[in-house]
Parts: sequence; C-alpha cells; structure tokens
Amino acid sequence: MTLSRYLTRAFLAAILSALVALIALAELLDLLDNANTVLSRNESILDLAHYALLIMPSIAASAIPAATLIGTMAAFAGLAGHNEIIAMRAAGITLYRIVAALAPAALFIGLVYFVLLVLVTPNTEVAVHGWLVTPDEETETAGDGMPQGNFWVSSGPNVLSFDSVSEDGTQLQKVSLYRLDDDGRLVERTTAAQAVRLDGFWRLDAVVRTSVGEPEPRPETFDTLEVPGGPRPAEVLAAAVPTARARLVQPGGLNAEVWSGANSPSFYLTSFYQAIAAPLVPLIMVLAAAPLAFGTSRHPAQGTTALAALALGFGFLLVNGIFRSLGQADALPPILAGLAPTAIFLLLSLSVLIHSEG
Repeated sequence: MTLSRYLTRAFLAAILSALVALIALAELLDLLDNANTVLSRNESILDLAHYALLIMPSIAASAIPAATLIGTMAAFAGLAGHNEIIAMRAAGITLYRIVAALAPAALFIGLVYFVLLVLVTPNTEVAVHGWLVTPDEETETAGDGMPQGNFWVSSGPNVLSFDSVSEDGTQLQKVSLYRLDDDGRLVERTTAAQAVRLDGFWRLDAVVRTSVGEPEPRPETFDTLEVPGGPRPAEVLAAAVPTARARLVQPGGLNAEVWSGANSPSFYLTSFYQAIAAPLVPLIMVLAAAPLAFGTSRHPAQGTTALAALALGFGFLLVNGIFRSLGQADALPPILAGLAPTAIFLLLSLSVLIHSEG
C-alpha cells in the first residue's frame, strides 16, 4: 500500500505538471489567435479571462492523453535515474506490479477525461462559439451572433428545423416542425415565422399546420401555437454549432432517440463511442511508457526506448484521429471507428510490456 501511494503521488505530480504546461501553451496560442475577436465583441479584459476559462475544458480534454504519456515517461525516467526501480526489482517487485499499482490512478485520469469529453465540453464549446463571432459576422445573421443555415433537431416522432437562432437559444426563425408516424412517414407539417422559448414550452408565431396524410390536405392557420416541452435552448444551440460533441444524454425524452446538431448521426455516434473508450486512454499511455523503467543512474534507458514509447503513444492519437474522421464521414461503422483504436493499442502496449519484462 505504501509503495502504491508513493508511485501514485510521483506519477500524478509528473502528469499534472505536464498537463499544466500543455494547457498554458495551448491557452497562450489560442489567445494570440482569438484575443482580438473576443475583445472586439466584448471590449473587456475580464471578458477575455472569461473566454480563457471557457476554452480550458476543451484544451484540457485534448491535452490529457499527451500529458499522461509525457508525465509517465518523465516519472519512470526519474525513478530509474535515482535507482529506485532497481531497488524495487531487487525486492522482488516486477514491472507488472508497478504498472498495476499505477492502474487506479490512470483509470481516475481516464474518468476525468470522460467527464470532460461528454459532460463539460459539449456545453462550453457552444458558449465559446458565440464568443468568436465578430461584429461583422453578427450583422450577417438573423439571430444575434449565431449562424444562419438549415439546422435540425429530431426526437422520436418529431423533427424540428430552423434557419437561425438567437445567441441565447430562445428564439428561432423560419421554423418547421414535422411529425412522423410509427413507420417514419410524414403525417403533419407545421411552419412558423418564429418560435420563442417560454416557461416549459415553445410559442410559435404565424403558424400554418397541414395534415399530410389526408386526401385533400387543408392548411390551418394560427396566430400563435404553444408546443409543450421540446428541446432546451442549450440543445438548440448545439444544433447550430458544427463542432458540438455528442452528449451522454441527448435532448428529448428519456426513451427517445434524439439528434441535436449540424452533422449526421455518424458524426455524433463516432464521438460518443470514442468518449466511451476514453477512460482507457491514460492506461495505454502508462503502458507505452513503462519500458523506460529499465534504466539506472549510470545507464539510462536508451533513446530508442523513449522513441518507441513516443511512437506508441502518439501513434495511438494519430490512428484514433484517422478512425474518428472515417467514422464521422460514415466510411467506417461508428462503433468500429470509436472503439477499435483503443482496443488495438491497448493490446499492443500490453504486448510491449510483456516483451520488455520477459
């Protein structure tokens, strides 16, 4: 237990240091690129600090795999350089046991990674998108800074489309609501000039409702029409942000299959399956860096060992990105694109560990 705590503290400290450094560098580069846009829209240093906080979850989610790899390599190299690994092995402690002692910490980092990907960044990315709209772009939209286009939200038998949305997600322009039967056939179409979110319902203005299934459809007109429930403003905004990620719980009812976004279901399913596999990513990085433990103060691990660890860790990130692109483009089944890289590299890193330990 004492050994596990000691190793965990050493590795978490190294990984945290690497993560802070990567986040700081990425924040600096992002602010250099976008500070003028943010200040032109908000004109306040405090708003710039607010923007920096909003982008931090996305940056942290992107940096965690690399920080885990770099931090683990540094920690193993440090322990080996002080001959601590030699002392452990002399006491009969194998590299398997050392890695097993670090597994709970790696899985904890993986859980944090999962929470960032699925629960935090889908919301912060929507907010960040609104901050990066310049005043010139804002005048070209009908909704206070959000883009115009053909956006869709579907939930069970209902499909909602709209052309533009306000910055807070409470007003939609040029709205169409389609109702489908159990076989997926269109039975009713409702159009409205705009929709306004009120307390628990959407109010449609200048409404025309048509029952498509009738032999002679007769449009009905209403000045206003209340539609109970429906997507929340944050979920509507997600539909207008091209890079928005899939949520763990999609908008709509508990039993409804819902898509809220500007991309195809394959795009969100691939992101979702990769998020499901995310808790295992830090463990892959720990396994990839483990061979660096075979070194001493006089004979550090060879450069080829460090290069192999970097190749395995960053190779996973490269392959994972390629599979994600293929899955989002519907060139691969989303479940394969989302889970296969993690499974392949987990087995590969385990085989490298077994080969190194002998």
